[in-house]
Amino acid sequence: RVLVAQARRRGGLVGVRVAPKIRPLLVPPDDRVGLSLREGFELAERDLVLRLLAPGDSFVDIGAHVGLYTILAAHRVGVTGEVFAAEPHPESFAVLEQNVQRHKVGQIVRPLHVAVSDENGRATLHMPQQSHAAWSSLGEPWAVSARSVDVETVTVDGFLQKIRPFLIKIDVEGWERRVFAGGAHTFSSPDAPHLLIELSEIESARALCQLGYALYSYDSRRVALDPVSLSEFEQANLVASKRVEELRRRLGA
Repeated sequence: RVLVAQARRRGGLVGVRVAPKIRPLLVPPDDRVGLSLREGFELAERDLVLRLLAPGDSFVDIGAHVGLYTILAAHRVGVTGEVFAAEPHPESFAVLEQNVQRHKVGQIVRPLHVAVSDENGRATLHMPQQSHAAWSSLGEPWAVSARSVDVETVTVDGFLQKIRPFLIKIDVEGWERRVFAGGAHTFSSPDAPHLLIELSEIESARALCQLGYALYSYDSRRVALDPVSLSEFEQANLVASKRVEELRRRLGA
């Protein structure tokens, strides 16, 4: 009943607090990922992004959903920084835009209604029921697909031509290697951006290592990055970096 009342007041959306001193994030009342933020979902990852980013940084959110990391990043990088948020799901993108407006970060955030892939063009986005919108994918969907929609696709190398992000968050539900292929120039560079990435399969982890990245897990209690070997790999959100000492300096480690 409380959620329904909140949703009516906020145009069908509910507010979820995601970090101290930041206004609640708007999410659909039946969005399982959005509502799970109240129970601490990805709390360590939220802490990491807030610790790593600094005023003036550039941040890219690939698979932004309704804008959790987009909004956190915007509050950290400030008006001297910039945030690019790519989200192909039409309803999630609409909520993302509402969150940008609600948090008054329109000068910082550029929402992009696109999917990131290995080529510029069009592709089919497979979308589960609305409660699992965060699991939508250009590949084989994790949940049963309720419908599909034609979306624009762009590549990392294409839209980052004049942008040098400090950190890129990637959550593309199994489409990681296509994202890497479309960002071959960006990701193979010695000064490639640091990544916070959901890796769904070991082949994606191997591909990152072949690009010169090392993998790390984040321990929020110790505020530490710990190396992860391929032999230890399991599906998880990991940090990938070619210059981990730079990250550790920001963490104060």
